[in-house]
Amino acid sequence: MTRCVKRCGEHENETNVREEGVGRMFDVFQSTYALLKLLSISPVAGRKRLQKTIHLLKSAGAPFSYAFRYHHYGPYAHALQEEIDQLVAGGLVEEQLDHDGYVYRLTERGVAFLARLESDGYRFPLDETLYRSLIREQASFLEVVSTYAYFRTLGLTAQEAMDKVRALKPSLADLIPQAVRYYDECIGVKRSGERRSGEHRRDG
Repeated sequence: MTRCVKRCGEHENETNVREEGVGRMFDVFQSTYALLKLLSISPVAGRKRLQKTIHLLKSAGAPFSYAFRYHHYGPYAHALQEEIDQLVAGGLVEEQLDHDGYVYRLTERGVAFLARLESDGYRFPLDETLYRSLIREQASFLEVVSTYAYFRTLGLTAQEAMDKVRALKPSLADLIPQAVRYYDECIGVKRSGERRSGEHRRDG
């Protein structure tokens, strides 16, 4: 991610290069664009909420490339936190400590760079309604939903995933029924829709 921030200033000199280098440039800036776009919709309060929100957006079909692994507080992507830290260091994102932990929001430089990326054709499919819903939830609730989603993605049945969450997070067990409903209504249905859409395209 260091390369993304370091190359913010270089981007202006590269925008006219649209032949062989376009795929490489797109890879470099695409994840930066996705994070800036998210934060332009609404700031995110808390590192845990940020991690779980993006994991659940990915679980619902958003094409984030971060590899999530299970950690103490549920699915976590080291590369995601590293990228956010680099955006903060580069002045594109502000990290401010308040009563709810670290709050991440775009700076003026971040807004300007996002606009420049959009003018160059960068896009990222985001479910804005789902995003706003996720960031309104308590971080502990997202932790349960995200952990349940993680095990469902690994192929466990609903009951097996619930049993895993209950074993790993006994102090949050009361949230499991509500978390499963949220997953079924907001996350799983989108995954099922994407699978059906993919099967339809293959059949066509």
